[in-house]
Amino acid sequence: MKALRPTKILILTISLVAALVIVATSFTLAFWGGNPSIDSNTANIDTGANSTYKYLVFAPNDSAYADLDYRLVWNEATGKFVLYEYDADENTSLLGNAVVISSVKVIGYIGTQGEYEDVIIPSTISYGNSTLSVNTIDLNMTDYDALKAIKSIQIPVAITRIMGASFSGLENLSKVVFTGRSYQSNLQISTNAFIGTNAVFYFKASSSGVETSGIITKGDVV
Repeated sequence: MKALRPTKILILTISLVAALVIVATSFTLAFWGGNPSIDSNTANIDTGANSTYKYLVFAPNDSAYADLDYRLVWNEATGKFVLYEYDADENTSLLGNAVVISSVKVIGYIGTQGEYEDVIIPSTISYGNSTLSVNTIDLNMTDYDALKAIKSIQIPVAITRIMGASFSGLENLSKVVFTGRSYQSNLQISTNAFIGTNAVFYFKASSSGVETSGIITKGDVV
């Protein structure tokens, strides 16, 4: 058999490596499928490469779990959120997706300080075989070191309540965009929700629309 020349061997090796890279890339994209926890039908949110939703912590809105410290945390392996139960000492029990949940609220943010400055709140998250709507922001278990690095926040039209002092004291927060709205409609904002920030508020009616600055009304939220 005629031996291959070194040049031909090099060309074959490069071709093989290139083919393996293409296959591996295609498999990765197919496996992850982009951002699986974001509702692709929500035209008001443009997440792009923004993955800050992974660092949000959620809790069930269901009254049946009001006395339980349940938290939904992102699981990279499944590309979905999984449920944990916390005790008084912050010890956890993994519940997976065994509990039936109807909707959730944002209760925390655990992003790395300085790395994730522009946060996008999703309209829905994936949990087991369910898609859960996100309708409330009530940041009550926040890591302040993570929060204080935030410079901007996008809040979708699905959010109808911003509770308590959710974003208070965030001196670097300079921009809040309410997407899917041209003005503050069907949205309650607590008096202290943005106290101590330098935030300017904007409304953006659609993903292709223009951001327009506006004034928000704050008061008691029930």
